[in-house]
Amino acid sequence: MTDIEQANGVGPTAPATLRFPLTAAQTRFWYLDKLRPGDLSLNVAVQWELRGEISRADVESAFAQIFKRHEILRTRFIDEDGLPYQEVLPEVSPSVQAVQLSHLADGEQAERLSALAAEQASQPFDMSAWPLLRATLAVLEQDRAMLLIVAHHAIFDGFSIGVLGREFGAFLGAALSGQESGLEELPLQYGDYALWQAEYLASGAVDEDRAYWKSHLKDLKYFELTPDFERPTVRSADSGAVHADLPREFSTRLADAAKANDTSQFTIGAGALAVALHRVSGASEIVMGTQVAGRDDVDLESLIGVFINNLVLRVPARPDMTIRRHLSDTSRVVRDALAHQHMPFNKLVELLRPTRDLSRSPLVSVSFNLQRTTFMENRRYERFEIISRPSHTPGTLYDFNIMLIGRPDGCRLTVEYSKDLFKRSTAERLLKTIIESFEAALSEPEKLVGVETASTTARVADLDGIDKGVGSSNVLALSERRSVELRRSPDTLAAPASSQAGSDTKERLAKIWSKILGLPVAQCDDDFFRLGGHSLMAIRMLAQTRNEWGKAPGIGEFLAAPNLDQFAAQIDKVLESEAAQVQIQERSSPTWELMELRSQKELYGPVIVTINHPIFYYMLANNFSASVTVANLRIPNADSVETQSAMTFDAICAEAAAMLKARYPARTIVPLGLCVNGRVGLLIAQKLRASGTDAPGVAMIDTWAPGVFAGVSRRRIATLQWKLRARRWMHYVNLHRSGRIERKTSSARMPSLSLRCVTLILMRRPQARSGS
Repeated sequence: MTDIEQANGVGPTAPATLRFPLTAAQTRFWYLDKLRPGDLSLNVAVQWELRGEISRADVESAFAQIFKRHEILRTRFIDEDGLPYQEVLPEVSPSVQAVQLSHLADGEQAERLSALAAEQASQPFDMSAWPLLRATLAVLEQDRAMLLIVAHHAIFDGFSIGVLGREFGAFLGAALSGQESGLEELPLQYGDYALWQAEYLASGAVDEDRAYWKSHLKDLKYFELTPDFERPTVRSADSGAVHADLPREFSTRLADAAKANDTSQFTIGAGALAVALHRVSGASEIVMGTQVAGRDDVDLESLIGVFINNLVLRVPARPDMTIRRHLSDTSRVVRDALAHQHMPFNKLVELLRPTRDLSRSPLVSVSFNLQRTTFMENRRYERFEIISRPSHTPGTLYDFNIMLIGRPDGCRLTVEYSKDLFKRSTAERLLKTIIESFEAALSEPEKLVGVETASTTARVADLDGIDKGVGSSNVLALSERRSVELRRSPDTLAAPASSQAGSDTKERLAKIWSKILGLPVAQCDDDFFRLGGHSLMAIRMLAQTRNEWGKAPGIGEFLAAPNLDQFAAQIDKVLESEAAQVQIQERSSPTWELMELRSQKELYGPVIVTINHPIFYYMLANNFSASVTVANLRIPNADSVETQSAMTFDAICAEAAAMLKARYPARTIVPLGLCVNGRVGLLIAQKLRASGTDAPGVAMIDTWAPGVFAGVSRRRIATLQWKLRARRWMHYVNLHRSGRIERKTSSARMPSLSLRCVTLILMRRPQARSGS
């Protein structure tokens, strides 16, 4: 008699009726499983502590509701003549295994629980069989249990952990209270996303990304650390893990360093890791992988499934470079990678055709992820509580998988390593070096990359215990700054006086403008917008400028000086002035930034205050009366978004109104906003009028009037939204088919439209939802 009380087996209750193509991520995992059937590195392990009197039947009922809600949990993978498909059953009856550990003493209980978690995580899946998620309830006390969940990566990613946890809590709470779960109907299923992605990739939408990666990774050398053991012909997924619990103040210091360097926390982490790998290996170029969440549309955030994509970061690391300069280079690498993140990793491998080696992962041997919080947030319900716990590591795809994860009690740095290649002591030394590199990046950025730093005060966890860590599938919903922008104060809102740029800078900039505008270089010596440029061209031009020089003025500086000579002079100023670098490092992150798109000498004329979209309004500014000043109020950067996320909508608009009143104390002010910014403008106008400022009205473009949906049902609203998305998608499809826009132009719109074409796909392919 085993500890496990076997429940009824899980099995299909009817033949499969739905079949879909595999997504890019699923195709990669399906291929890896074909190379190594039952690969444990494709298992995602999750562990939750449940507090409250909860039975196995309660847990099983909650999972039954979740399986009913998500098709992907009723999916298996089959292939016909080598072509894989995902097949969905209309119904699956999940079962939860139960293990009684309440009779054991504390020490024995902990040991048995750890062994059980390892046992469950280490059982391989058969991708052709249902289900690809299993759960075990380990009962520790009458009102305390541990829920062990293992899923195959082909149906589950790190973000899915949070989705599963929220729905599990909602259904379990509903069952215990006898009420409804309160969960809204899902807008679509994973199969719909698979159909959309197939259409998207076939459209040529990633052609530009493909060209970028082919150029960026040209002559790429495979980076790896020298192993302790001879590399086997076929490397297994057997892995170990060591970790360090960092001081509580580490998170604050990391955030401060990101602001000081005008970049993201992930970039600081990737830069620090590159320093550590350089010091260990001596390599002047570090290549590492990372994962992006891939959930670009809000409708994807409620789905369980796998949406991640792998990116390759090629980071220079020279010993004579300061860490600050190194972080700047890392920021550029990360920014460019994110700008081209839609190229599926498996397609990238096909494009570059690296030598196939079953002992190595393709292109990268080291993976890095930074996660500010755990995917599953602890939550207390009326009769129970769910607490996220570290889970067993089933295996790793890489030689080293490094993760920095924020937890309520502080960050944890984990190094997973391949036991086939490395000793535990090697992983411990690497962990120590990474911590030292973080310390250098946070407190000694002027030190050289190649100079060792004193050990940090971080506490290293007990490394002699049983290996524990977080699942190797953890992904990062990356958020990286798109541009480095020099902030201007209200006293310097007017366009700067023309200055002479260096001839080399101007010539190089003219070539970029020539390429963007489609004009001869000699004809580019004028205002960008008068030469035929528009907002999308301006954004492309700024991106190429950053690629050319590594840094460049931001949108505000460009709008103030859109002439070729003036903007080239701005570039020289950024490159040559150390003061500009200090300004970037030391500036604060205001909630709003105010700039004038068209100034008037009169100090009494009316002011039209446009909200966000500065390039769009810059192009319209000259259409207003000559007596009108046109200003722009915008959210300047990601830090400001974070600042606003902690404020109420009323407080955000009150701050904007106060800024406008201080800037234009005795003038008539009319806010103008597009879409949701129209509602922002309305509240700002109300605040201005309440404070005594002359605000006679507000201009709103494509904005729903307040209360327009008050009497409309949710179903009707959802129907209207999808009809609008379908019309918008058809508009761009028709433009492309008629030859009025090029493929690259229409493709550039697709990522922002995201799932708008799902409706079209379902309209044109009804058989996809009714049979094979």
